[in-house]
Amino acid sequence: MKQILVPTDFSKCADNAIDFAVHSAKILPAEITLLHSFEVNNNIYNDYMGVNRQFNLTMLNDAKEKLELRKKDIEATDGVIVDTLVS
Repeated sequence: MKQILVPTDFSKCADNAIDFAVHSAKILPAEITLLHSFEVNNNIYNDYMGVNRQFNLTMLNDAKEKLELRKKDIEATDGVIVDTLVS
């Protein structure tokens, strides 16, 4: 195994899964990909002011920031290579 895909919703349970993946990646060795997915709120008929678009951009940027912070923490403390992905 060379890659470990870890989906996260930034909850405590997801943090436990990330910790398990980090420990596994040290033993195997493997790289980790942290994945966060969210549903895009997109309805052209009720988004006259661009509120949905702004909300989606805010959600995207927030997820990217959280993943990047977690990535830096893992790489600094555990020495495991981490990639991030938002879909």
